[in-house]
Amino acid sequence: MKRALRLAAAVVLLAWPNGGHAQPISREHVVVVRDLIGRSPLEVQRKLVGLDIDWPRQMDFELATARGVLSFATLEDNLRDPGAARFSTQSRTRTEGPPMSMTSCGNIGPLYGNGVLLMYRNGKLDRVWSPPPSGWDSSVYSAPGKLPLEDGEAFMTRWGRKPLDAQMELTIECQTLELRRGPRPRAESKQEFLSASDMQGLALMPFAVTLPFMNSSRARHQRAGAALYQQLAPGYRAPGGLKAFLRGRSGVDVIKGTSPGYVVLRINMGGGPTRNLSNFEDFAMVGVRNDLVEWRSLEYGSAAPRLPVKARQ
Repeated sequence: MKRALRLAAAVVLLAWPNGGHAQPISREHVVVVRDLIGRSPLEVQRKLVGLDIDWPRQMDFELATARGVLSFATLEDNLRDPGAARFSTQSRTRTEGPPMSMTSCGNIGPLYGNGVLLMYRNGKLDRVWSPPPSGWDSSVYSAPGKLPLEDGEAFMTRWGRKPLDAQMELTIECQTLELRRGPRPRAESKQEFLSASDMQGLALMPFAVTLPFMNSSRARHQRAGAALYQQLAPGYRAPGGLKAFLRGRSGVDVIKGTSPGYVVLRINMGGGPTRNLSNFEDFAMVGVRNDLVEWRSLEYGSAAPRLPVKARQ
């Protein structure tokens, strides 16, 4: 398992224009599940990492229930420093200017992989769940044609995950990737004619005039989408009704479910500036029933619900 973690770091370094090196920042250490229960997300993060840090923490999705608000986060997604979190975003949205240094931690024990799920209830860790048995979790759909979480928290009776025993041990290792600066050395080429890549670039030149508009749109959606997502927390009731609340807002698609009054909002969360003409942007989802927000999720989260393909089109 340790080899797998180091292999992942090696892949990042090989993909980097100038390479670099990985350096451990904390000793491999063991954390017992019982020592995490009842702690806040920050306390859990520090206990897992073994350092006094305050790194970004991402809740893949949050759901209002009769027991309180349940918040779900994958273990590895919450063990990245700001540089690694930014690198993850830039990889998704094709944003320019990645960091030169980033630190991430991983579980290298028997439950290796990005599938261990932390479940918080009202801001305190309530339970740690095993990865889904098949690697793909379709439990959020109660039946074909339904939207995610259309039957609320009942999805947890279908998902196949099992709560980890309180005595279960998680083995954590952290390392920093230091990346070299400077341009990649370019080999001299004896090519006398335009390559296929050159021809592709020339073909796309007429469309390059749209790039400033695309970047402006991405930045606008990044600001407005984040603000709207922050507002639509579980338990929030849209003033004046959802239709009136959304009037005049751009970057929001409303997808109707089969249950009366149930809809899923797909919110464009934008992205940073890029030189890529393909519009890679982040999205979030919010489940609303009769004007009341039941759940919300970051669509790119490792354990977040997914919309059916037809609903995304």
